[in-house]
Amino acid sequence: MNQHYEMLLILSAKLDEKKQAAAMGNISEPVTKAGGNISKKDVWGLRKLSYPIQKEQSGVYVQLEFDLDQSALPGLEKEWRLMTDMIRYLVLKKKVKTPEQLEQEKAVQEKIVEKKVATMAKEKEAAFQVARQEKIKEDKVKPKETSKISLEDLDKKLDEILKEEI
Repeated sequence: MNQHYEMLLILSAKLDEKKQAAAMGNISEPVTKAGGNISKKDVWGLRKLSYPIQKEQSGVYVQLEFDLDQSALPGLEKEWRLMTDMIRYLVLKKKVKTPEQLEQEKAVQEKIVEKKVATMAKEKEAAFQVARQEKIKEDKVKPKETSKISLEDLDKKLDEILKEEI
């Protein structure tokens, strides 16, 4: 029974382009000989390794996706282990999604984005309301400005108060 697999491998950084192409041929050729079909080949390029592997500090990362019969995989892994140009590899079963599942995931992602936008709008409105309330409080606390009175007016008012009978 055919399974869909994803393989991530690291090639030695010491290889030039011709040797990298030859190594990729040595990796993908057994898959096609075993009746498999390579559906995706993605070269990520040269990257630094997290820790040294076989005295290598960096390597060329490559991702492969292929369909293959389950019973053929152990034989391929034996071949891959013997390759000196490949530092590490990892093969995983990958579930292939149907178009309906992809559409459903897309709809879910759109709903998530809508909720995030709505939440951000609510938070923005709440922050605006808080700032508005603070501004109102500040306006109430500020002392009211009085109009300036000239000295002449002040003298007149004082004279009026003093002339009044107590």
